Amino acid sequence: QMLSSSLNLHWAFGFSKDKVGGVQSLCQKDRNALFFLSSHSGVIYDFEQRTQTVLQGHCNIITCCAVDKSKRFIVTADSGIDPIIIVWDAISCVPVKTFYNPHEIGIDAIDISDDALFIATLSSCDPDQAIEQEISVWSWTTDDSEPLLRQKLSFSDYYHVVKFNPSSKNQLVTTGAKSISYWNWDDLRLEHYIGVVSKTDLGNFSGRFVSTIFLPSTENCITATSDGYVVVWENKNDVPSKKSSDTFSTMKIATKVLRLVECGITSLIATSNDYLAIACDDGAVRFYDYFLRLEAWFEDLSVGSITSLTFSVQQCPFAPGEGGAPGLKFWVPDFLVGTADAFVVGVESSLFEEVRKEDRRGTLLMQGMAEEVAAVACHPSLPLVAVTCSNSILHIWNYDIKLLMILREFNGGIKSDEKRSSHTRSRTMLKSKCLSFDSTGSALVIGFASGVVKVLRTESLEDVSTFSSTTDAILDIKFSPSGMYFACFDSGHHVLIFKRVQDEGINARKGEDSLMFQFIGRAASHKAPIVGIAYGMKDIVETLVSVSEDKHCVEYDLKACSISAGVVAVKTVSSDGNPHASHRLDIFAKPTALMWYPRTEFDVEDRFLVANDEFKL
Repeated sequence: QMLSSSLNLHWAFGFSKDKVGGVQSLCQKDRNALFFLSSHSGVIYDFEQRTQTVLQGHCNIITCCAVDKSKRFIVTADSGIDPIIIVWDAISCVPVKTFYNPHEIGIDAIDISDDALFIATLSSCDPDQAIEQEISVWSWTTDDSEPLLRQKLSFSDYYHVVKFNPSSKNQLVTTGAKSISYWNWDDLRLEHYIGVVSKTDLGNFSGRFVSTIFLPSTENCITATSDGYVVVWENKNDVPSKKSSDTFSTMKIATKVLRLVECGITSLIATSNDYLAIACDDGAVRFYDYFLRLEAWFEDLSVGSITSLTFSVQQCPFAPGEGGAPGLKFWVPDFLVGTADAFVVGVESSLFEEVRKEDRRGTLLMQGMAEEVAAVACHPSLPLVAVTCSNSILHIWNYDIKLLMILREFNGGIKSDEKRSSHTRSRTMLKSKCLSFDSTGSALVIGFASGVVKVLRTESLEDVSTFSSTTDAILDIKFSPSGMYFACFDSGHHVLIFKRVQDEGINARKGEDSLMFQFIGRAASHKAPIVGIAYGMKDIVETLVSVSEDKHCVEYDLKACSISAGVVAVKTVSSDGNPHASHRLDIFAKPTALMWYPRTEFDVEDRFLVANDEFKL
């Protein structure tokens, strides 16, 4: 019987933290869940039950998503070869509509109308291939596989955000770095005009345009910039339309520019009870009325620059006239923030009234990887996986209970999963490259781009020893089956060997194998980049081999290796009668990978496998 899939994805550790709007709340009266993007998949995470449902179907990395007002439908879209749009049922977690190849190379922005009947998309563009950007409107509840409306954007500006008017599904606004376009499709025909901002009339402002939204129950729009300014747009009846049709009886012009904050604004949302919510680069969320008067602020979340701000569906607990509206006692639905430091935090509006700073930080719901993953290693006997990122933050996760057990920042300190802080994105001294557990799992060795090698105690991530035996980047680390040795190779074509020694110091623990290692030596074994090292057994004796792009392999005599003798290679007599330490594997093909072949009871000799660039083993 054939399986439907060779690999089944069960859980996602981490999310696409840099995607603006990549985290969406699905919280309602009887549900505590959120949706987030994780590379090629979407994930529905019930943080009350601690369960995940992975939504798979995209062949490319998902570039954008949207959730309707009722939290019933989720829309995801990607960009690349054979792009698609998928509409998902957020309750049953199944796709209900798929659009294949909606745009030539994919979608960069998407939104869904408040009544969940229409979808608006902005396509990806590629000037090098003369692919222009398009805007499309889709009626996904019908049988049509083509958009209801489509139009090319013959503008010099690139548009990165599209939003529906919550008060009128026939109106859209698109935001570019330098311009804003307003759209109307009342007559099933897309008409538009570009909003004009006069710095002469309104005063100077700076930054690129980030997003534009319609303010519900008003005729106004708000645009935010990356330097903390907002532009207010109002209808003017005396501005003649340049269109021949009467689609636009009035046109919006910029009437006011105001600097709200001293940092960049990343997101704008109009809440269901008429507050304007602004998420900022400084990690704060601030609430204003529609006259831009500050009503509340959440500045102590301490989770980094906010990339996603999203609200739950919730009834106001106050009677009319008592609270839950601008000018009255402050209340908004519970909200979530996703940050560039890979945190998702839940916040209740009542935290605004807390006195102590520590009580105003919200609840940590999820933590991901702050930078790209550099290496992964699994514990040999426990359900633990070690993950290190390029910013030298090391996580130890328990993949059975889905819990972060301990975290260490090598350019900071050791933190448990209960202690979180805002990780800066400044240049670090150490940059992780690789890691490996020893055979018992009690030691974890990590290598860095600076050539530093650290041996850590797994349970606490404390340093046992540190070696600076090379200045070249450590690219891989391997332990011998017995755990007596570990070896690594660097970008300078060297192989480094370390040997376990007895720990008789104050850190020695009774009944535990020593975690102390001694640096034996370093050998310039190859003339080209090394592609792999592997330990194995040869006549019941441990041995080590390395393979390089120079088409040679080298075997090392571990028993002969010592501090005085250095790294000793096994030499054999070749056909020319001379002893050689390296052996040619191929004449033309370059090796690409190496592994020791597992020995079975029927094998009469030990072997290792080498893959090459001609797709051969």
